[in-house]
Amino acid sequence: MKNMRAKLAAAILAGAMAVSSMGVTAMAEDKVPAKELKITKTITKEDTTYAPVETFTFKVESGAANNNFNGETVYAGVENGLTAGDIAFDGTKTEATGESTLTVDSSKFTKPGVYHYVLSENKGSNNMMTYDEKQYDIYVYVYADGTAPEVVAVEKGAENADNKVGSLDFSNDYDKETDRTHDVTVTKTITGNQSVPTNTYNFEYKVTSTSDNELTYTAEVNGKKVEGGIVKGQTYTATLTNNGTIKIYGLTENDTVEIYEVDKDANQDGYTTTVKDADGVTANDKGTGVSGEVTKDGAKATVDNNKNTSTPTGIVMTYAPYILIAALACAFAAVFLRRRNREEI
Repeated sequence: MKNMRAKLAAAILAGAMAVSSMGVTAMAEDKVPAKELKITKTITKEDTTYAPVETFTFKVESGAANNNFNGETVYAGVENGLTAGDIAFDGTKTEATGESTLTVDSSKFTKPGVYHYVLSENKGSNNMMTYDEKQYDIYVYVYADGTAPEVVAVEKGAENADNKVGSLDFSNDYDKETDRTHDVTVTKTITGNQSVPTNTYNFEYKVTSTSDNELTYTAEVNGKKVEGGIVKGQTYTATLTNNGTIKIYGLTENDTVEIYEVDKDANQDGYTTTVKDADGVTANDKGTGVSGEVTKDGAKATVDNNKNTSTPTGIVMTYAPYILIAALACAFAAVFLRRRNREEI
């Protein structure tokens, strides 16, 4: 009987150890996204400006140990127990939202409990971007029975789960408030008393930048958006007639723009090509378009092709004195001859 009790106790102990071992093993193998909890990123900007090329990263720090959150005993977060994914924008879209996940690695935790972390956004180097300084307290619940960890996020300083948030939202302003992105419009006009307003003229346009990133800009030709935008460093063509336009948005202090009428069309067939009313942008050396940095919103210029000729009134005025003398001479002759004929009769 004694031996039987000893064997039973040993069996129970072995079973308990096995269950415990299973729980620890399950906890060590779990590396899972935090359920229903995303990191979201929104860039506020002008609708016509492409989201810049940038990768947003996030800092996960160990939070303080305390017993304030829901009255629980809370441990400081262990290193790499919670990590946050990056959110990247490739500069090819005007859409400016993205998301990533938090991931829990249970193998980093040596015992069950509630672990405290603080999540924030790392400040990048883009001087056109205002970075979000918001912080969230993150609590990771690790269980001994192998159940997947649960994550609760609250605004920084909240003391209970009643204040939990459904997503970790970060917002960044890209020049919408500071207004450091600009647009430029070049308009084609055809003028003069010998001009043909239906003539068409070929233009080339491009944007270059000192930025190392691949960049895309919004462009419109004759009021119609260029599908997919225009890419930094590439040359594009357009055909304009009277009052036709080329417009480019989202230019910054790093960018240089060129919009000009091509040589084979400028100053041809008796037309003179000039740049007029340049405001916020500089006429190029040939006077057939604009080039350089755009210095203000709503910059504009007009590329005019003018063909004029002198009116015949100039010729009349030149010979008018001689014509008058001849007319007077004829009148005098007529009077003289009429009088002579009367005398002879």
